[in-house]
Amino acid sequence: MKTIYKFLILSLSVVFIISCQKEINTLTQSSDEEVLQANSETATLVSKTVANDGSKDNIIDKASCITVNLPVTVHANGITLTIENEDGLELIEEIFDELEDDDDILEIVFPIVITLSDYTEVTINNIEELESFSADCVGENEEDDDIECVDFVYPITMSKYDAENQLLDTVTVENDMQFFRFMNHLEDGHVVAINFPITMKLFDGTKKIINSMEELRATMEEAEFMCDEDDDNDYDDDD
Repeated sequence: MKTIYKFLILSLSVVFIISCQKEINTLTQSSDEEVLQANSETATLVSKTVANDGSKDNIIDKASCITVNLPVTVHANGITLTIENEDGLELIEEIFDELEDDDDILEIVFPIVITLSDYTEVTINNIEELESFSADCVGENEEDDDIECVDFVYPITMSKYDAENQLLDTVTVENDMQFFRFMNHLEDGHVVAINFPITMKLFDGTKKIINSMEELRATMEEAEFMCDEDDDNDYDDDD
């Protein structure tokens, strides 16, 4: 009986291994319509969707590709404010909107920390350093790389395979930063299978169920120019 039992276990193990290997071979031979591949069109769209959106705090840094980490202290028309969260940005605009004909002046208390579009954090010690990073961004309301009109709803689980058809990792990402860094470390020859269905949220709050890589790519392509990304230098102007 022990010999028969061991034979059955061994047989099942062989079947399981063969089955998994067939699945892996199918994945690694798939097109961009079925899996994420490094440097593919879909992978690029994903990276643009999960990149750090720097436009929300333009009233402070006047740059849509960087974000000032909060809290930060500023002087808005001579009034000192410590901005603890995003809601505090509205206080700056309220001060600026009190008078229509005055010159609105914002002074930042340095040092501060900024986050770049790839989530790299940099300490900034003065206005000249900040302006050097701002200069790398496109101008106000000009077309930029990030896709802001659609967002992923987390968590999302994915499996990564290498060029030798071996499972490297199964990863669950919980936010845009984790997803961006995962994509940024995706090497040539690696493929990623997303555990569908996933959910995406459009700019108007509508949620959409995504069941395939084809649907994912189409949704991101449609969203790229779907809404006003509000990349001007005031705050929440509702245009």
